[in-house]
Amino acid sequence: MAGLICVIIAGWTTANPTIYRAGLAFQAVIPRVSRFHVTIGTGLLTTFVALFPGVAMQLLDFVALYGLLLMPIGAVIAIDFWLLPRLGLKSFYAEYAGHRLTIPALGTWLVTLAICLVLVRFANIEIFFVALPGWFIAAALFTGLSYLAQRHRTEDAMTTATVPGSSATTTRE
Repeated sequence: MAGLICVIIAGWTTANPTIYRAGLAFQAVIPRVSRFHVTIGTGLLTTFVALFPGVAMQLLDFVALYGLLLMPIGAVIAIDFWLLPRLGLKSFYAEYAGHRLTIPALGTWLVTLAICLVLVRFANIEIFFVALPGWFIAAALFTGLSYLAQRHRTEDAMTTATVPGSSATTTRE
């Protein structure tokens, strides 16, 4: 009996922050309802769904797929912020160049997802584990695609330089 009580209390303390967080998300959708009522409703809905093991067992697969969809974007953000400036490339290049769409990020996302889904489908790697190699694939792809997208910018910087003490520019040959 004591073990059952411990399991219930442990599950309850673990679930409370998650239910509260989900309640806040629901409240953003329906702001007229109080936070208390939305959180209670979220808890009741979650409890009802938990009564059906078939639904609950599929949740892990859904979370893994959702994480797989987001993983390349996490790599893009990290590489764009931390690595590209160290490589002499421009962060937020699409904004800098006035583009509405960033081809390196879109290409990274699509190609990484395709590679990861092929690994899951044909290499028998579980979807839960493919995110780690996928992150490194996305990081390498985004770095390479960013270099290709900015190649003309880096070539222009190499051929044009300002003369120290002057506002004139010279062209290197």
